[in-house]
Amino acid sequence: MRKLKESYLRRKNRKVDLPSKSKRIMKLLKNAFVFVLVMAMILNPFGSKVMASETYTLYNDVKVYSNAMDAKNKVNSSTVYPAGEYFIYKVFDQMLNISKKDGVPGGWINPSDNMRVLKKSSFVTMGTSVNVRSNPQTGNNIIATKKLGDIFEGELLANGWIRLQVNGRVGYTSAYLYGDIVDFQNRYVKSSVNIRSNGSTTSKVIGSLKAGTQINGVKSGNWFKFIYKGQVGYVYMALTYRIPSTKPLTLDNPINREIRVSVNVREDRDFKSQIAFLAKPGQIYQGQKEGDWFKFIHEGNYVYAYYPFTMPIEEHRLTHIEGSENWTVTSTLNVRNESHTNATIMGSVSPGLKISGVLENNWVKFIYNDEHAYVYSQHLDREIEEEEKLTPLTDKSVATEEQMVKYLLSVNPTISDKYLKLAKTYLVEGEIEGIRGDLAFAQSLLETGNFTFGGDVAESQNNYAGIGATGGGNPGNSFPTPEIGVRAQIQHLKAYANTEPLVQENVDPRFHYVVRASAPYLEWLSIQLNPYGYGWAYNANYAELILGILDKILEQ
Repeated sequence: MRKLKESYLRRKNRKVDLPSKSKRIMKLLKNAFVFVLVMAMILNPFGSKVMASETYTLYNDVKVYSNAMDAKNKVNSSTVYPAGEYFIYKVFDQMLNISKKDGVPGGWINPSDNMRVLKKSSFVTMGTSVNVRSNPQTGNNIIATKKLGDIFEGELLANGWIRLQVNGRVGYTSAYLYGDIVDFQNRYVKSSVNIRSNGSTTSKVIGSLKAGTQINGVKSGNWFKFIYKGQVGYVYMALTYRIPSTKPLTLDNPINREIRVSVNVREDRDFKSQIAFLAKPGQIYQGQKEGDWFKFIHEGNYVYAYYPFTMPIEEHRLTHIEGSENWTVTSTLNVRNESHTNATIMGSVSPGLKISGVLENNWVKFIYNDEHAYVYSQHLDREIEEEEKLTPLTDKSVATEEQMVKYLLSVNPTISDKYLKLAKTYLVEGEIEGIRGDLAFAQSLLETGNFTFGGDVAESQNNYAGIGATGGGNPGNSFPTPEIGVRAQIQHLKAYANTEPLVQENVDPRFHYVVRASAPYLEWLSIQLNPYGYGWAYNANYAELILGILDKILEQ
């Protein structure tokens, strides 16, 4: 019995030696497990977690790759995923694995292939030498260069780059160094001018140009954008002029037309295009009709005047001028052949006489003895029936503070108290300068979307009427407080309304750019309806929209 017990204990405590071949197999299995674990960590440092519910939008068709490395290098693509909504399955080295099914692996893509195309266009290089890169980042390889004036087809992407084909491959170049070919211009500087970092008089001055310097670039709002010493610079557009065309200019079946009222002659058939010069009544040009515009040649280039503001020479013999209003003479007046006091006296008119004419720079132009003639408007009364059709800016407010606040709360229930307080500010500031504060308030609601903003102008600017904001991302002017922002708007309206001096210190940085008394009526703030070609907005319905808001305020 004792021998049996000792034998059992020896067997229990004995170390069993495996054959050497088995040991090697175990070691290989252990090393293989470690290798797989390490590779998994390398290929997916985040533990291969599925990014459930995170969606991704393809804005265009993109190439698909079998692994992240091929996607990064853009080689060996296997298929194409069409534009649409996808789920992100994995992310590695900035490459994405996306799929149509949530939580299911798909194919790998390079995000640089997925850029929203804002527009396809022909572009022109503005810089002397601009790099084209392999990817839309400044640190990527340069695969080509573009020289000043080079024209090419491309796609403007939402990330500020242009995608193009160059030397048989896809390339990217910064959109800030290019312009649409339709907007690209060669211009001269009229006089010494500062170059600014942005299209704003408050932006940083980065250089200057002398009169006569040639610059090449594109129009950006009221500014001209070009490349200056390797960076984007801006000069005020009105301080430049076009280089005369090198091609001979001709006109088809030219006719003679006379300028009927003071009108801005523009560089293109668009109220938004650059003003070439101001044409005055009585000036005669030879040109041709193109749509709603009269095209003629000025300083070696084609220019355009709005056709309704011109008339044939034969109208000299008519007894009526198109667009005339009815006036009553209030005192004996000299009738002159031009609109100034040194002009030749053609005769006189007596008090009570009714005449039909067009207001032009404080003079009324009418037909006198079958000829154009002028009398000073200070001694004429416009018929009330005609005047009531327009809405004067210089008047007392009709809406009350309570009505304005109540309406604002109805269209923006969560609005901040600071905007509710502005209702009173508009009425007070308007009364000081003699401008209708309720109209200005309605204008601010239109311009800001009931103080929700969302356009080029930010809420922090306290700019409630888009003063200085010319489009194209230009935010315009900023004001230190909401009250100063309202005052600037009222003063800007006063510049349009009349020639009276400001009661308070000027805070409107663009006050002196306005042609005084060029839009005494709300309706004339629309450039398309303004008889002088000036105004606040291009929308022909601008006044109608403002009055529509005011009507709703008055219903409160």
